[in-house]
Amino acid sequence: MLKIFESRNKNITNLVKLGDYLGYSLRENLQLFSIEDTEKRVTYITESDKVISGNYSVKDNNYVLENINIEDSSIFTDTERFDSKVKDQISLFLEGLYQDEYTSAEDKFTDVIDIIVSRSSYDNTASKLKKKTQIFNESHNILEAEEFSRFVEIIPELVTFLAENQDSIKSQVPEITNSLKLSEAVSQAFSVPKTTTDELEKLGRFEFKDNFKKSIYEMICQQELIKKELLEAKNSFDLVWAHEPVIDSLANKVYAPQEEVGVALTEALKELPYIALLSKKKLFETLSRNLGHSTEHISEKELKAHCSLLFEMKKPAKEQLTTLLGEKYGVNLQYLKESYSFKSLINTQRVLFEAISRITPKNSVLKQVLSELSTHMKDKTGVQSLDVNNVIQQIFQHAEYSQENLPLMELFSFDEVKAAF
Repeated sequence: MLKIFESRNKNITNLVKLGDYLGYSLRENLQLFSIEDTEKRVTYITESDKVISGNYSVKDNNYVLENINIEDSSIFTDTERFDSKVKDQISLFLEGLYQDEYTSAEDKFTDVIDIIVSRSSYDNTASKLKKKTQIFNESHNILEAEEFSRFVEIIPELVTFLAENQDSIKSQVPEITNSLKLSEAVSQAFSVPKTTTDELEKLGRFEFKDNFKKSIYEMICQQELIKKELLEAKNSFDLVWAHEPVIDSLANKVYAPQEEVGVALTEALKELPYIALLSKKKLFETLSRNLGHSTEHISEKELKAHCSLLFEMKKPAKEQLTTLLGEKYGVNLQYLKESYSFKSLINTQRVLFEAISRITPKNSVLKQVLSELSTHMKDKTGVQSLDVNNVIQQIFQHAEYSQENLPLMELFSFDEVKAAF
């Protein structure tokens, strides 16, 4: 099962990573909102209430989002705006009829039908948006906190302390030197130019190249990525993977002998192991979407019976995958929830601040500020941890711990830190 899991289709993971790279470029947190795999289109929600959508491609560690469209999230919650859009489309349809432009009218009529049909799922979409955006709260705010402001003020003293005690720290406090190595690696992995939503929309394209053979981001955020992948597989499997060849094979085995069904299921599990976790309902939705309009020869009853058989056949694989996720990755399927990435990075930063605090002079301001910051970051998450990482790296560069050729801030102040990021 481990070998199968490691070689799985990582489409969702790649889109989560693309969103985090984009989020860091925008300097705000993003949440993956929806995926339309047939059109290779993905939508993200930002903490500033923007909806960013575009066509995606991920190949050879090159992450691309193009044909970008940015709107306010109110498009999913403003019912008056929705109804107004319906009226506008009906007016255009009637205008086409009046002017004998039947081809144009036919197109507008299709648009009207599409909008009216989408109205049926409007409430569900609004509910999903609310759930996704609930995570945007104080947990992601690090840079504007008083604890971080006080930390920035004592950076010159901290640099001096680290420089004067470099030999003893390197030999006796491995947490600090290990954190520095991680900091440098993360900084290289997230070398993303800063942009704004206006600039992004004007350019219409975002691209990031991960130059590392094995993604440092994926190593740091492995557990978080798997959790997000599990959540999306649970909620949107039919939208993301319904048209994969292995799903084609499963859908076409409705009348096949059980042995052939088993072979097709095994092949599907090799590429998409999360099939093992799907409910009967989600299996049915996935195969129905795959078959599309070609279901005339397959009754709903027959398809449901096929899904029930698949559900029973995949139970051993579910047990194995559940055990693997728990033992190797520390993921409990019963306690999955929406989350930011970079929690592991923040935990490492907390260890670093606490380790330095322990070796600073008793009753010193350094000890107090570092200890308070470590405690404060206990419940923090999100992309601002990458900004904290850059500050840490520059501190150690000033203290001459690192040989990396890095841009440095000559004077440390809270205003400069905020301006820099």
